[in-house]
Amino acid sequence: MKQIMSHNVNKLVKYKLNQEKNMISKEVKVNLDSGLHARPAAKFVQLSKGFKSKLSVSYNGKNIDPKSILGLLSLNINKGSVICISADGEDETQAAEALTCFVQQTE
Repeated sequence: MKQIMSHNVNKLVKYKLNQEKNMISKEVKVNLDSGLHARPAAKFVQLSKGFKSKLSVSYNGKNIDPKSILGLLSLNINKGSVICISADGEDETQAAEALTCFVQQTE
């Protein structure tokens, strides 16, 4: 497994390329003031549904499909939480980058 540090401004994103599964996983700190609750969660789900790749979000030992609003809300992700976003499929790089950028933005 390779780890490459991103040249992102806050350098909190770790890119991990799992060569066995050819999957991208990113650990990212959530900067949204309200975390991933209500409106931001709905936007995150809509963004996720725009990609063909199999996606997952992990937090506190739980792993969910981010295309499910109930699954995402069940994680209770607050501002400052570090989550893992994984993508596997034809548009995995774009999906992981878009979802990472979304949670890193400030409201």
